[in-house]
Amino acid sequence: MKHIHNKLLEITKSEPLFEKIIWVTVSQDFNISRLQQDIADAMNIEDLPKSEQKRTAVLRNKLRQIRHVLILDDVWEGFVLEKVGIPEPISSNRSKLVLTSRLKEFCKSIGCHEIVEVPLLSDEESMNLFLVHTGRGVLDVPPLKEILGDIVRECDRLPLAIKVIASSMKGINDVVEWRNALRELRSHITSVKGTDKEIYGRLKFSFDRLKDSNIQNCFLYCSLYPEDYRIPRVVLIEYWIDEGFLEMGSRQQLHDRGHTILNRLINNCLLEKAGDDVKMHDVMRDMALYIKQPHFIVKAGTGLEELPSKPEWKKDVERASFMMNKVSEIPLSLSPNCGNLSTLLLKKNRSLKRISESFFQHMYSLNILDLSYTGIKQLPNSVSNLETLNALVLRGCCNLRYMPSLEKLKALRKLDLRGTGIEKVPKGLEMLTNLTYLNLCTESLKELPITILHRLSCLQCLVLYVKSACVKMNRSELARLRKLEVFEGRFNELIDFNTYTKSIQGQQLTSYLLVMAPLGEGIDYVFRFEVNFRCNCDGCMLKLKCPGCLCHSKASKAVGLTIKSWRNKSTQLITVPSFFCGGSIFDVVLRRMHHSLVVLSVINELQFGFNVIGLLML
Repeated sequence: MKHIHNKLLEITKSEPLFEKIIWVTVSQDFNISRLQQDIADAMNIEDLPKSEQKRTAVLRNKLRQIRHVLILDDVWEGFVLEKVGIPEPISSNRSKLVLTSRLKEFCKSIGCHEIVEVPLLSDEESMNLFLVHTGRGVLDVPPLKEILGDIVRECDRLPLAIKVIASSMKGINDVVEWRNALRELRSHITSVKGTDKEIYGRLKFSFDRLKDSNIQNCFLYCSLYPEDYRIPRVVLIEYWIDEGFLEMGSRQQLHDRGHTILNRLINNCLLEKAGDDVKMHDVMRDMALYIKQPHFIVKAGTGLEELPSKPEWKKDVERASFMMNKVSEIPLSLSPNCGNLSTLLLKKNRSLKRISESFFQHMYSLNILDLSYTGIKQLPNSVSNLETLNALVLRGCCNLRYMPSLEKLKALRKLDLRGTGIEKVPKGLEMLTNLTYLNLCTESLKELPITILHRLSCLQCLVLYVKSACVKMNRSELARLRKLEVFEGRFNELIDFNTYTKSIQGQQLTSYLLVMAPLGEGIDYVFRFEVNFRCNCDGCMLKLKCPGCLCHSKASKAVGLTIKSWRNKSTQLITVPSFFCGGSIFDVVLRRMHHSLVVLSVINELQFGFNVIGLLML
């Protein structure tokens, strides 16, 4: 279907038969509201009404106005086109509706004018597809030819199975390994029964060949997202870090390992690349959930308005995902007896306003709790007793005002309060000595007690709200955080700024945003400079003073500074000469700017003694 969609787009460029080609994946977790939103997104329709009836009218009118092809891919159950807002194509408007489904009965029930059954691949097509993914070099090893034919036949002419299994054998020319792979594949197929499960058996062969249990867990974790969802790589890697799948190390090392695992999963066709994101094929997701039953409860992005009742929460459940739904309340009557539950994802239930005290009462093993982008106003006091918690994510809970004491949560390694409504840091924060990630970037925070930071010596990432003069930085406490890799903060005194920039010389800092501004002055404009350059000389050191000069003697090329205003989003590119000796990089920048505040931000890895971000006040 993807090939047909792309071909239509290509034809339409030279021969405009249709004004719009729309492709929407319907999937098993079908509901009318989601389908309407997906069609609207594909047509760039903004602000779709909340009422289903009004949404239907908007879509119907928009579709009637243009000559289009609407492809509804992977339909699993029947529905009335008119209820969605899809007008039936007629000869006068020359629009087309194409549906793909595994259920012939559905195609008949919806009144399709023509039903085309897609046959399985022929033996020759199967072999050619297999060789596309392994490379034709395997044919140069004579003993492999017979085994190759057997493995292709075990794929049962199923394109996805062929693609995934072939990718897992790419680069292997040892006959012994191929013979062993054939035995394992046959074992997987005979161990399951039923059409779908037989497909899972073939796909699980490639999953098992990953060997590393952490990489396997990384793959399985993707099934916690909604079907056909584009998963941002960095967000997924952060989950993997929180779960401990990437083991220990610096944040840079952990993210590098995370990206390496993602690339391996993509190369093995277990995940798909989707721009800068990744996707999980719906059959691969079904296979992952089949592997993890009954240890996963996943009802993500299904339009759920209330959580499952208590009997549905089995004792064996280890991970539960109800993200991206419409749950508005967790009642007193719901207190799941899930002593093995380690991960609970409730993020983006924007209607969720209240969580009962009893809800977390029996979750003794909870490690990850994600309530980000919900409407909660307070956390229940029972959260204070979740002593095994590793990550508490409350990002984007703009209504959150109250948090109970966190002093018992000594295992906590991540606390994300970005964009919340809290005015004070949570009680007991100074006791969280294992914290490696702390995000307090929230406009409402009134103060940061100066006695807290030096207790958090394991911090690798610290983010504060840089536009507020209320959160004062203590330079001596901050300098003690020797493991810090990512930092955003504000200094109100020039001496504090200079002292801190001097103290971090020699540290391997990967991302810093330091703001220096006088007390009492509002920040109308903040400019971020993204600097990407590389020095190839030995022993070169980047030197920073404020005010002062940024010097290096043997840089290989000019430094590109991309200037972005946080207020009006204007972008200007400035190229700074690569050789500074006695001159100032700040002077070069400031001759072009006339605002009271400038931020110099260095991101990505610099091949100098350290990476730093600085600011100069005019």
